[in-house]
Amino acid sequence: TLDEKVLPIVIGRILRDPPGLDLDTELEFKKYSADGPIVGKIRPAMFSFFGLSNNNDPVEVAIFFSDLDLDCDKKKLVEERTRAQFDSYPSAVVVHGFADPCLEEWFFRDGAAIRHVYNLSTIQGIPYSDVSNPKTRLKRIHDNSEVELTLSQAYVALASSIDLQQLIRADRNFERFYKSLRETFGCST
Repeated sequence: TLDEKVLPIVIGRILRDPPGLDLDTELEFKKYSADGPIVGKIRPAMFSFFGLSNNNDPVEVAIFFSDLDLDCDKKKLVEERTRAQFDSYPSAVVVHGFADPCLEEWFFRDGAAIRHVYNLSTIQGIPYSDVSNPKTRLKRIHDNSEVELTLSQAYVALASSIDLQQLIRADRNFERFYKSLRETFGCST
């Protein structure tokens, strides 16, 4: 999915954000795609990351990320289901991240990234403000732009250019994710 392209870029940027980690090598991600509701995938994902079958390829930190889709209870449920797995995997280190309603909202919280990638005017508002779903709105902007990028390339460009500090100020869920990642990896916040 497009989120799976964006998250490693954003996570790498968060960890390198000054004063961050001095990473000489690329971060490695072992993905376990939910392909639907995340809640039912937490147990098999924890087994995949930390179970006996994974002794030769250990995961240091599991990152469970989900769009909240305006569901107030989803965040709590994901965190509870993850905590329920700690008896089976006591050494597991887990970070949670949530976007509300979806990850694409981050791009709109930092409108400069969208303006930059799609060559939009800084004087006028970002188009299609009448479209409430950020995913749909971004797709409409993309489909009606003259930028010669695939949607996937545009997502990568957006993830690479969003202003992390602006996003921290504009989005509490992003701020929590940012701080949690940096604390887990020993970066100052």
